[in-house]
Amino acid sequence: MAAVLARAESYTAIAEWGGRLTQAQLKRTRARFDPKTKRYGAPTEPTIRRALQGADGHAPGAAIDAWLLVRRALKRLRRLLQEVDIAGKVATTDPLHTQRETAPFLVEEKKPSISSPPSKAINENSAMLLSTRTSPKSAPKTA
Repeated sequence: MAAVLARAESYTAIAEWGGRLTQAQLKRTRARFDPKTKRYGAPTEPTIRRALQGADGHAPGAAIDAWLLVRRALKRLRRLLQEVDIAGKVATTDPLHTQRETAPFLVEEKKPSISSPPSKAINENSAMLLSTRTSPKSAPKTA
């Protein structure tokens, strides 16, 4: 993706762009490491072509759309609750609002009595998660 952002417009151009990367840059991009030469190698044009032709072209766009949708929802919640006094009141939340940005806003600034809807996954994992915070050896065994 970085090569395309740098205006590489063909499989060959992408491979050439990768060939200009330093060893440190290749390592950061998780390029293949050759234990014999002890060097990282940029993917070749045929490798890039096979990988891109086999990839789902819509997946990156769908992932970005989903991320943007979540960002908008989080910002909307913050604007909606900014002027509402919910201190001490029960506020039922969606798991979406346990994000790093929203949870502190809700808990530290708005100070409600928070209640999340029950979730089978959350209920089943709560004991294990809480016990591993204090003692990893006391986590319940899973079947």
